[in-house]
Amino acid sequence: MLDSTQLNLKSLLQHNHRNGYGNICELITVGRTRIEKGNYLIKPEDLAHPKGDMKHLKGVPDCELILVPEYGSDIDTLSQQAAWLVHTAPGRARISLSLHNRSNDDRHTEIVQTVADIYGLPIVATGDVCMHVRSYKPVQDTMTAIRHGLPIAECGYRLASNAEQHLRSRLRLGNLYSREALNETVRVAQRCTFSLDELRYKYPEEFVPKGETVTNRGQVSDPDKHSVCSQAGNFFPVTWRAGVKVGGLPD
Repeated sequence: MLDSTQLNLKSLLQHNHRNGYGNICELITVGRTRIEKGNYLIKPEDLAHPKGDMKHLKGVPDCELILVPEYGSDIDTLSQQAAWLVHTAPGRARISLSLHNRSNDDRHTEIVQTVADIYGLPIVATGDVCMHVRSYKPVQDTMTAIRHGLPIAECGYRLASNAEQHLRSRLRLGNLYSREALNETVRVAQRCTFSLDELRYKYPEEFVPKGETVTNRGQVSDPDKHSVCSQAGNFFPVTWRAGVKVGGLPD
């Protein structure tokens, strides 16, 4: 078993079906509730060894997991990350390659290819896109400065070195990436058959016990279990636990 607590990695998750979409939503909720507002904290063990009522998120079922190598990462670090991902999501793990005309692109490509060959990971061509056209680079710099809370002039290497993180033409991409990497990107995209049109509001089951409706809940029954109160014709669910009211309208 790998010690995932020592890993610090970046990964892309793509849901394939509605169930995968729900799993990612749950994972995001976990990340948001354990740290201050505006930030997320998702640990490798949340994917590899989730506990309690999150056990069903192990490996994030119905999702594709794509390792995003840090630019300039050494082969040992990347190998450790790749080994963890293959173990966590067997058959659904991939590694990405993002090329933005930087000085070490050739070395970066070589390391990614080597690790991919060792662990049998398909390489996915990715763009790490931040803007639709390159002329929006000043906007990208401004957003980066806001995120770090610094004037643009003090951001230094925090700013992207060029304007390559935009939507590039297929011709341009074809000159940067191998045909196989581009084909794998298309294959990953085609695996996603989910549409937001599939989502429907589902009334919470805990608010409407089996065999009852929202309407007949207007009649208060056993206060030790559930009760509801109404105001202006609307019903508000209230749950009683050991004599303490949880939810519903304020007293």
